Amino acid sequence: MTTIEPGIVMSAADALTRGQATFTAAQVSVLLHLAYETGRRHGAAEDLAELHGTWMEMAAPRPTREQRVADRLGDMEHRAQVNAARRDQPYRVHPGGPVDFHTGEPVQRINHLYPIGEAA
Repeated sequence: MTTIEPGIVMSAADALTRGQATFTAAQVSVLLHLAYETGRRHGAAEDLAELHGTWMEMAAPRPTREQRVADRLGDMEHRAQVNAARRDQPYRVHPGGPVDFHTGEPVQRINHLYPIGEAA
């Protein structure tokens, strides 16, 4: 392989632009080497662009814990509204605290030993 020097590259480029019919061995060697390297770099750039494009399709930021909890609470709220509408009952926002399983009413006392909201 001929050492690639700026003069050889320039003479090969001049030969191509002039439409030269015959090329020296050095010019052919340089042109083949440049074509190979250009194709290799172009292929690597295409691969890198495809990789970046693939990751950009999935670049949605990961939700924080607060966002996930808010989404779940919103989903539960929506399901509670749908369930109340299905049973023809008015939807009421839950006040918090324990609720009687059968009636859905807030429990005032879990049992006689542990009243809710009173000092122990």
